[in-house]
This record gives sequence, structure tokens and C-alpha cells, in this order.
Amino acid sequence: MSKEDYVEIINALRTIPSLKNLTLEELKVIAPFFVEKKFHTGDFIIVEGTSGNAMYIIKNGTVIVTKSDKKGEQITLGVLRDGDFFGEFSLFDNLPRSANVAAIDDTTIFVLTREDFDNICKDNITIANKIYFNTLLEVFSRFRKNISNFTFSQYHLREKSEMLNKINRDLSSAQEIQQYFINVGKISRELMGIKHSYVYQPSEAVGGDFIDIIEKGSKIYMIIADVEGHGITAALVTGVLKSAFVMLVPLYGDDPCLFLSRLNNHLYNVIHSIHATCYYTVIDTDKKEITFAKAGHHHPLFWNSNKNAFEDINSKGPGLGIVLDPVYSICTLPYSSGDKLLFFTDGIIEQRNRDGQMYSLERLQKVFLTSLQNKESNTLNVILKDLYKFSNHSDYEDDITLMLYEFL
Repeated sequence: MSKEDYVEIINALRTIPSLKNLTLEELKVIAPFFVEKKFHTGDFIIVEGTSGNAMYIIKNGTVIVTKSDKKGEQITLGVLRDGDFFGEFSLFDNLPRSANVAAIDDTTIFVLTREDFDNICKDNITIANKIYFNTLLEVFSRFRKNISNFTFSQYHLREKSEMLNKINRDLSSAQEIQQYFINVGKISRELMGIKHSYVYQPSEAVGGDFIDIIEKGSKIYMIIADVEGHGITAALVTGVLKSAFVMLVPLYGDDPCLFLSRLNNHLYNVIHSIHATCYYTVIDTDKKEITFAKAGHHHPLFWNSNKNAFEDINSKGPGLGIVLDPVYSICTLPYSSGDKLLFFTDGIIEQRNRDGQMYSLERLQKVFLTSLQNKESNTLNVILKDLYKFSNHSDYEDDITLMLYEFL
């Protein structure tokens, strides 16, 4: 890549909403992954309805963006020229391409594939989190605009139907983006002699529960958070928390009280009207001990296999975003092989059945204990099956998050 091409890519990246607050050094990490491709007049770069796996920046040339109407005729949506970009959401979502893009004349384009983008995010957590927050913000901005147009316009029914399709697509994009960065679903892996698994099921397309882990040396820094409410606004706040978590751990990660205080003040100053609970934990695999710090969240269930009993955890502290400079306390406990640690959000224990009864902490503890006695069982699956049986339906009132550490 020539110096001129490199500078051109950097300048184009500065204009992309998902990358708007990345530093020059961070943009320099991304730029070398773009490769140059040439297209002749009439060549299709993107075909409507096909799956996408790349974004594009036009080096030189002109492309036309079109979309098929119900009669199969092509409607021109726009013309893009030097320095313009397109296809960026295909780096996150698996949705079909929404339009055709074809070269009007001989065109040279810089291309970034999803595979290369994945590698960038895996190796650069700070960049990944900035992109996550910016992209959610962009999608939700478009979503609100489309909702406004749909609600207040006097379009014909057909045009309203097209607007509704745009709204659904934006919501699907937001869901895919959150899945990409937070790994919605069931995940299980082993790190530093600890098996880590979790389940995250938003009650709507996107949710307000949030989990993240950073491994550094012999330590594992973990956070689980629950933003009040759920849906679009709560999901946007998870972007704020995720970015702050990555930013603050290198600075204050080994001092949980100071870490939570800084995280609290960040949320308070950025979004004063929305609160969250969270639990922050530092696992030191050299010392074989866990330090717990609570911000208004439920204590996890910590099973001590040697004592054959649950440990008491005595950390204290208010939820995030309520007041400035709150005071937090910590609790440090040793762990050994065979111990298990279960984190959860209140969507589990506050789920109601058709009689209005809550699932409750007591029931969760009982089911957790039952799963421990059956060493062949999958603890998270056992809890989810019991929750489903209790509620008699799978449409939960709140986001559902469970995270389990098994010390090997």
C-alpha cells in the first residue's frame, strides 16, 4: 500500500460514524487491513439480497446504488464517488444486502473483510468497544428517525410498509451488533484453569444486561451489569458501560472500590437519568483468591466444595449512576478446585409465573445446589429448564443472564 493510499484510507475512516471517536493511532491499526480491488464499468460490487462480509471505500471512480421495487424495476438511491464508503454494517450483521451497488465507470475500491475486522477486534479491545458503542448509537439514531417518520407522516399504506421494513431492519442490525460484541446466547470456554460459561437472553431484540471479561497476566477481571429497563435505551447504556470497563480496568482494575467509583461517576456524568447495578470481580489465579465488589447488584452464589456449603459474601455499595463518589467495600475469599461461582441478574429471580409468584433467590439457590449434586448435569441448562417450567413460557419479562465459573 502506497503512502498516498494509506492517508486516503485514514481520511475516509474519519468520516465513518462507527469510527468517529477513534484516535489516529487506532485508525492506523485498521488501515493496513484494507486491500485494493478494481471493478469495470457495469460490474456489480454488491447484489441485493445476498449475504455480505465486507465494507468498501471508493479510491477513485463512481458507483450507483439501486434497489428493486415490487415490480422488479430498479430505483436509484444514490451515487457514490471518491472517498465515500458503503457496506459497513456487514462487518457485524448477517442480514442480506439491502441494495445493489454497481460501478458506473472503472472504479478502484479499498475493501475490508469481516475476517480481518474480527481479528482487529480480538486483538484490540479498546477499538472494539468504541466501535460497538458508536455503531449502536448510529443504528438507534436511524431507528428513531424511521419511527418518527412512520408515526407522523401521511404516507400511503405501501410507503408505510416500506418504512416499517426499514425499522425492522434497523432493529435487526442492532440485535446482530449486540450479539457480535457481547456474544448473546450460550458460551463456554476454559481460561487459566477455570471453566467459564454463560447464557444471555434479551427479553427484546436488544437488552440491557451486560457482561465482559479481561484477562491480564494471572488475573481475570469480570463485570456483570443490569441496566434499568430493557430494549433500545438499555442496550445503548451497555455500550457506555462496556467502553468504560475496558478503559478503566488498566487504570484501576486492581482496586475494585476505586474502579466502581470511577465507573459510577462516568455513568452519572454521561447519562444521569439512567441507573444500573453491577458486580465487579477480580480473580487472582496465583493467589487462588477472588475479590468481590458490589454496586447494588445481587451477590453471586459461591459454592465452597471443601465446606460443602455456600460462602457468605459481604461486599456493599449502591447502584451505578445514582450519586457521585459513592463508597464501596470489598470481600476477598480463597477458592480451590471443585468450587463454583454463579452470577445472575434479577431477570432470573424476579421472573413471575402465571399466578404472579416470583422465581426467587431461594429457588435459584436450591436448583443450583441440585445441579451440583449431579456432577453430570449442565448447571446453566438445569437452571434455565427449571425457570422455563416455573414460568410456563419462554417470553421472559426481563433480560436473562447467568454466568458460571467452575474452578478445575
